[in-house]
Amino acid sequence: KKGERIIIENNDNQRRFESILPEITFFDNSQNNITHQMNIKASPFIDSNDSGINYRILFTPKSIGNLTLNLKLMNLDIQNSPFTLNIFPKVLFDKSNCSTNVSLSENDLIATKMNGNGSWDGVVLGLFPNPESFRVKILSSGNTNKNSHIYIGLAPKQNLNLNYQNNNRCGWYLYCHNGSPQNSCNSTSNGSYGSKIAEGQIVEVKYNKENRTIDFIVDGVDKNISISNVNNEQYDLFPAIEMRYVGASVQFV
Repeated sequence: KKGERIIIENNDNQRRFESILPEITFFDNSQNNITHQMNIKASPFIDSNDSGINYRILFTPKSIGNLTLNLKLMNLDIQNSPFTLNIFPKVLFDKSNCSTNVSLSENDLIATKMNGNGSWDGVVLGLFPNPESFRVKILSSGNTNKNSHIYIGLAPKQNLNLNYQNNNRCGWYLYCHNGSPQNSCNSTSNGSYGSKIAEGQIVEVKYNKENRTIDFIVDGVDKNISISNVNNEQYDLFPAIEMRYVGASVQFV
């Protein structure tokens, strides 16, 4: 971002300086096919033509997919620029922690309940533990009444049954059918969305591991839906989805 500091250093850490980054502009080239550009203002004593210098730049892309990055240092093109990168999302579903009734697609971004008997036997976890936040879009409720019998939240791998109901015994969730938080571990639930969370809506889960709290935000609107006193001292927590009806489908976004 404009005005942030950037550190550039060589590989033996002997030549180091900080420079103010004047501006970074990002575009979503995965949809618009626009090249990402980054212009860096560097201190004049750095020789960009010195073959012994390796520059390291840390940045956070704003979109996933294939990204083309053009780099300029002191108005000079950096060697081998532009660079093509494959940006992965911070959350993916975990094939090794997925119910036999659930199928993953779109590079493990979408989970769909394909089989089952109408019970809570469509469970899948996210791949990475203790995320600060993640967002889930409800693609389909899986039943003709569109009642959103889907739980979205966090759970440990330990004691989780991938083919059986967990929302009343393992984890902390938002029940999309009525918009209320639910936990099974003597934590404190607060607030409610006030109605069901329907197909097309997005649930954001925010996890503060240090404060032991989980907050749920729907379509960017914070209605103070939360769970406190989360018992997380013993195990890591993973994004957790539980679906009741065949055809139910959710997506990390």
